[in-house]
Amino acid sequence: MQKQSTHELEQRFVEDLYDIAKGHVEALGLPLSGHFSHLNDPLIRWLDFNLRYIEPKPRRVVFSNKFPISNLSTGVADALRRIQSMFEEGKDINPYQGKGMSLYHDPSGKRRATRTDLLWADWGMWHLHLNDAEIPEGEYYAPRSDWLLFCYVFDDGVAFVDVRQHDESGVFEEGGLIETAIRSWPPLFEESRLKSVIGVESGSTTPRSADDTRDLRQGGVQGLLSVDGNVYMPPGGGLTTASTPTRVSLLRNDLVRYVKVLAGLVADPNGPWNEAHQIAPDETFRLVLTPRGLSLYGEKQDGAWVIAETATDETHWATILRRQMSPQWLLERYFGTRRRKPGTF
Repeated sequence: MQKQSTHELEQRFVEDLYDIAKGHVEALGLPLSGHFSHLNDPLIRWLDFNLRYIEPKPRRVVFSNKFPISNLSTGVADALRRIQSMFEEGKDINPYQGKGMSLYHDPSGKRRATRTDLLWADWGMWHLHLNDAEIPEGEYYAPRSDWLLFCYVFDDGVAFVDVRQHDESGVFEEGGLIETAIRSWPPLFEESRLKSVIGVESGSTTPRSADDTRDLRQGGVQGLLSVDGNVYMPPGGGLTTASTPTRVSLLRNDLVRYVKVLAGLVADPNGPWNEAHQIAPDETFRLVLTPRGLSLYGEKQDGAWVIAETATDETHWATILRRQMSPQWLLERYFGTRRRKPGTF
């Protein structure tokens, strides 16, 4: 049998990428109805969930200019302090995202408004339920609460934006949230700021109603933000015309490209990978998930090579591919495996 060609490997690895994503979706019970067949994409569904999942790790908490907030009841204030402590101690905060994280956000679903978390997709902002009640035994998600914490989550920090009532009209679309965030931490939004815009009055803010924001989101239209004389693209990346997150579609495209890069390395008989591992000429490969993460499996040799993170470059294609398709929290859920020291492909 001849060695797999680059084209054959590309096709095989893309199929494997989708099969792994489909397995994640099914294992986690994420909805993917296929109501619209052209949106029935398990990789989009998986990445939407994984990008919003907050990896448990210690993070420093900072506060916007809205804090301290004086009108909170004792219970809500206690819940806020608990969320802060959980972030700082690196505990699992995802139960407070609410069960909608798993029950909704079907990109192929009939309703545009529930294909993703529109607030996160548009403005890049998370919301957490401030609930001082204990999570019921046997349940993962916290109950729905009357008050919400709006925040930005980063790898090593969290920015608390505001606390609002859940039933407040237009709470997820009201422009004051994003204006507070931009005014509190201008450097965080510098990449979203348009540098040359004509016709915007210096220091002015053009208000946009909650209804307008809702209509733009559900219509899959990018809405610009005018705050204090500056104009911003949606900090979350905005939405596609299908009302799914643009950033998710772009990442999906990146991952497909990355597995094709991998295919080219593996298919090159004189390349460094084949020379280093002395691969048999008739070996056939596929991508699989192992306890150590996303791996390249040789079917004839019955052995696997881990696609590892690079120690020095978080933007390397292998690091991104591994973190998105086999994040550490998922490996722990599947296999109970612990984090390993980063290596190289």
